Amino acid sequence: MKVIGHQKQIEQLEHLIETNQIGHAYIFEGISGIGKFTIAKEFAKKISMGNESILDGYLKIISPENNVIRVEEIRNLKEELMLKPTVAQRKVAIIDNAECMNEQAQNALLKILEEPPEHVTIILITINKEKLLYTIKSRCTIFHFEPLSKEEIEEYFGEPVEDELLDYARGSIGAILKLRENHDTEIVQKWIKAFQRVSLLEMMKDCNELKEDKYTKDNLQEILKYLLYFYHREMKDKKINTVEAIDIVEETRNHIMRNANVDIALDRMMIRLWKWRKSCKKL
Repeated sequence: MKVIGHQKQIEQLEHLIETNQIGHAYIFEGISGIGKFTIAKEFAKKISMGNESILDGYLKIISPENNVIRVEEIRNLKEELMLKPTVAQRKVAIIDNAECMNEQAQNALLKILEEPPEHVTIILITINKEKLLYTIKSRCTIFHFEPLSKEEIEEYFGEPVEDELLDYARGSIGAILKLRENHDTEIVQKWIKAFQRVSLLEMMKDCNELKEDKYTKDNLQEILKYLLYFYHREMKDKKINTVEAIDIVEETRNHIMRNANVDIALDRMMIRLWKWRKSCKKL
């Protein structure tokens, strides 16, 4: 498998192929943008068609729509998987961002995992397996993927990567690619300007409008990660002590990832950042 890093996991997967011990269900867990999906597709190709390309109909990929994977998609998946392949060795389903399955979807998936067809392998890709039902996790082999090292990230880009960008990426190639693609987008710049408002009421008004934007809802973690990068750059370029701001944003990200109420977490972050910036101007 030609990917950066994760040699231990790749060797384990290749051993399963070589010894013909392919399971029915796997969980690939780790932060976004480190190659989990790429490895899942390569693994799917190997176990379904050997060294040949995957034929249409033997690989099914499900991704969330508006941050949700609904029960209808899992029920449709079950119908497709029940049909035996005519050419491939097995059918493979990849559920990306599996933590986005609602409760009904997870229960529907559980029914497949309880009595999986012999010709089926399901791979769940997630940044947080704790959002999955215990009964699903207990029926899957779990592979944990660590963030990539500085050396691995620089190997991918073929050049040195600045420290602030590495701090922002936190071991994710995908984060750097998204930053280079999206950091100048209008919505991200609006968030930056909102947090620089002098008036708390104006900042809250701007942020409440931004919270309703579809891009924000679909990319909230990326926006928060960009804020971390922004404050790291402020510290370097403008010599401002932004450690407190970085801690505030990092804490908010962690709370949201642990299923905290998004609106409450963001409102608290807004007020704390406003107080921090106000205190900076007094110094």
